Amino acid sequence: MSDRLTRRAAVMAKVEAVYGTAETTFAATRGDAIALSHDVLSRVQLAARVKSVQGAAVEIDDVFAMTAGETYACRFRVFETEEDTVGISVVRPVMTLPGETQILTLTGSGPMPVVGDLVHVGPARVESYAQIVTRIEATQDMCAIVRTVDAAPQIDTILAATPIPAWSSRVGAEIDDNLLQPSAPRFVALTSGLAATGLANRISYAVAPGTGSVPTIEIGLDHRISGAESWSSTTIPVANGGGTIDSYTPGQSVDLRARGIGATGVAGPWSATITIVVGSADAALPAALDAASISITTLLGGALIQFATGDDAATARVQIYRSITSLLDRETDAVGAPIAVEPGQSYATTLGDTTRTDLIVGGGLEAAGSWTLGTGWTISGGVAAHAAGAAGRISQAVALTGGKYYRIGYDVVSISGSTVQAGLIGATLRPGTSVATTGPKLDRIQAVSGGTGIAISAEAGAAATIDNVRAYLETDACLEQGAHHIWIEPQNAAGVPGPVAGPFTIIIT
Repeated sequence: MSDRLTRRAAVMAKVEAVYGTAETTFAATRGDAIALSHDVLSRVQLAARVKSVQGAAVEIDDVFAMTAGETYACRFRVFETEEDTVGISVVRPVMTLPGETQILTLTGSGPMPVVGDLVHVGPARVESYAQIVTRIEATQDMCAIVRTVDAAPQIDTILAATPIPAWSSRVGAEIDDNLLQPSAPRFVALTSGLAATGLANRISYAVAPGTGSVPTIEIGLDHRISGAESWSSTTIPVANGGGTIDSYTPGQSVDLRARGIGATGVAGPWSATITIVVGSADAALPAALDAASISITTLLGGALIQFATGDDAATARVQIYRSITSLLDRETDAVGAPIAVEPGQSYATTLGDTTRTDLIVGGGLEAAGSWTLGTGWTISGGVAAHAAGAAGRISQAVALTGGKYYRIGYDVVSISGSTVQAGLIGATLRPGTSVATTGPKLDRIQAVSGGTGIAISAEAGAAATIDNVRAYLETDACLEQGAHHIWIEPQNAAGVPGPVAGPFTIIIT
């Protein structure tokens, strides 16, 4: 028989002994806690009736076996009045008398059972099982099936200790903490020892906050002896710019890391961990790259970056950053992995798609060449000019692919009276943006089938000169049209950054 069926049968068998027959009203209801003596589950438990009581001696109607060295207890119910049908469950210790007996000698002081009472006898603290009634089913024989589960008072304890969140009428989700994190700060100076700080055991540090869109209010600094499991922490206002640590001794290797904390209390990512030996020379932070050694060439759809390293042995790698805003965010603007470098070497890398070629022949407008000049247009002195009086366009034949985007750029040197605009010509005219101001102009136009060329059109009233016409087929790898800002940052072998160079601004056609 399974444990569940065994338990159910035993409970059914004892229900009359515990609760009485049909003449007795059941005291327990669903959800009540009861004490259950179950000799099928535990052979050391016994449920019996009281036959007689004399002083502290209680005679029961069944034989109970005791073992030397064990402590025993007896549980029974005490009723205050005749109308009381629930009573109070009382547990009294029983004197251990090894062997089988029907006489229980209760020790200590307290209530005594009376003749006819049901008693549970067994080892102390396990003379009964604590149960919760889940259901009582009436049977055809005027008895009842009592279904129970184990009582779990620890659940009540946990629930009582669990705080209930305050109700709020707010709707919607809270802002993701990632959107409130300030950028990681960086160490800009780190010194130690008597010569650098004036105290042999002092570490002096300077920290600059990250430059992301979330402002840093405080700097959280962690430090520990290298290899230790736990960190010591301190927090300083960002306005302090740094501080000192005096808790280490000369010769100890110390790890430091920092992170920014925003106005909402949300902390950002940790900076790279930097290690310093107290009392040794200053930590080797990379020196700034020479701005004169950095060259950035704007290409169609991308850029070529060239730079040279100096003789700084601490510069082990260089990180490139790019953003369409002039505010650097190191966590989001990094371009690929850092470039490993050595002192005194030159390096080159690219951004975007640098394979694009100019579809315009003679875009510098030095001569008419491949250009078709419409009404009012002339080419002279390195510019194309349109005279007011009649609308016209200057165009060049280019095989266009339907569905593809073409980028067009040109400079408006002078303009008055009306507007000019770039466009794709052919079976269907695909106009760009009309402009009436001077300066560089950019267009991005999708071609349709039947496209045969690229043109700059002028309205009849426009007196305008243009220069530097260029166009190319856009690919997914091309940088976005418009301004891009580039930074170049030296780092040491641990990834700790030095002074960043930039921003260098380029305009992508």
